[in-house]
Amino acid sequence: MTDQDQKPAIFHEALADYRQIRDKAGVFLTENFTDLPAIRASERQMTGALRSEYRRLLLLKVFKTDIEQETFKLIRFFFLRERRENVGFHDYSKYLRRFMNRNRQKMKKPWNPKPDITFDEVIAEMTSRIAPPWDDPCPVLNEWIPMKIRESAKVIPADILKRGGIGKIFRVISGVFLYALTDLESDTPLEEAKQRIDRALKSGFYFGLLYPLADDILDSGHHLSSVDKNEVLRLMNHWIGGDFETPNGLDIKPSVSALKKALRELYELYGPEERKELIRLSYLLHFAQMEDQQKEDGKEYSLRDIYAPALLKAAFTRMISCWFSGTRLTVEMNNDIMETGLVFQMMDDFPDMADDRNEGCFTSFTHYYSCDGHKPLNPWLVYLRALDLFIRKSPNITVCSRALLRRVSLSIRYFMPDDRSPDSIDYLGVILSESPESERIVKKIIEIKMKAVDPEMALFEPVDVFFKSWNGHTPFIAGMQGLSKAETAE
Repeated sequence: MTDQDQKPAIFHEALADYRQIRDKAGVFLTENFTDLPAIRASERQMTGALRSEYRRLLLLKVFKTDIEQETFKLIRFFFLRERRENVGFHDYSKYLRRFMNRNRQKMKKPWNPKPDITFDEVIAEMTSRIAPPWDDPCPVLNEWIPMKIRESAKVIPADILKRGGIGKIFRVISGVFLYALTDLESDTPLEEAKQRIDRALKSGFYFGLLYPLADDILDSGHHLSSVDKNEVLRLMNHWIGGDFETPNGLDIKPSVSALKKALRELYELYGPEERKELIRLSYLLHFAQMEDQQKEDGKEYSLRDIYAPALLKAAFTRMISCWFSGTRLTVEMNNDIMETGLVFQMMDDFPDMADDRNEGCFTSFTHYYSCDGHKPLNPWLVYLRALDLFIRKSPNITVCSRALLRRVSLSIRYFMPDDRSPDSIDYLGVILSESPESERIVKKIIEIKMKAVDPEMALFEPVDVFFKSWNGHTPFIAGMQGLSKAETAE
């Protein structure tokens, strides 16, 4: 953010905005996460809530996740919370209700693919899970997205493919699709609805592609040298601003060239005024990501340094997804959005703790674990405090609390599977060291024979399983040729 090469004017405007918003995030963190008695009160409140959730799981004998129910809960409280101050807020439309009814069984039942499943068959199954709720065919979903997925599989590094690179794209597509579907009103004409959904699907694809091509590659130490990483970040300062003519020597790398192409084609979906707003939001997300990526485990950081970029990164991601649907959330970043960002960033980071540490990715959890001397505020206490703040301010506390606590329970089980490793046990012991009562409840949750499936993850789990079962670049070679696993093995 400090290099002196000539950047688009909007870069400097967005950077000034980001600094102001980051200062507000610092104030939010100081006001809510420095009062130890209040933090301990939230710990007691949320530990009690987790205990109740544990008992509910036992009493109801819920040994597997009802994906349909959990997904609907998540949609419901997300939109009640995030859009309650929007002038254009409306009740759920006929389009969302039709989608939920049509996909009821698909959401409930896991997909068990045949052993000789092909790449094209997997992609067809994935796109069927986000089919618009009308009878007419959707060429964008049935033809355009599969074509783009095949192209992407050729340039995403194999190890990132195996860690869920394609699944991440589908999850972002589905998130943007659901935002857009919910934004439709019951009296929205069908043709207008089709156009809005088509653009949302395309936008979701390009936005999702940025995760494996930018986040995952830049976070990894295996694909780009530190010099090349800095060059990619410098180029992104130009590309995000719409300047794609800046000379560079990295276009020969397929992943870098694909990243540039994705941003260019995303912007082409929008007119000049909309594009300017999208560029500004994209810069805000980029600045948060850059600041977050510059931290290293083992060094001392303030509360603001650890959490402000992370919560802003999650909040800006959600704002951009909403923006693609036509919903314009406030960019003033009130505390509601900051709480949302912090809760869901930590919810994502907790189960990935071991993988993040192995990959050298900085999170509040990996940082706390790696600190030998003076330790920062325990991230589990921050997590519980953020959950408490979020739930207390929600319009439907019961729905919000149950949906969130179920996800927390699932993330605990995901982090600590039945074939738990000594490393996982060690990580959990360190993170929960300052909250003995939480540790007792977490250990009880771990022992529940519950399928550790997050509703958002489960819908597109088959594509992750498909890529994990291959070695090297075989999956997209087989996919391009339409071969099955059995045929490729021969």
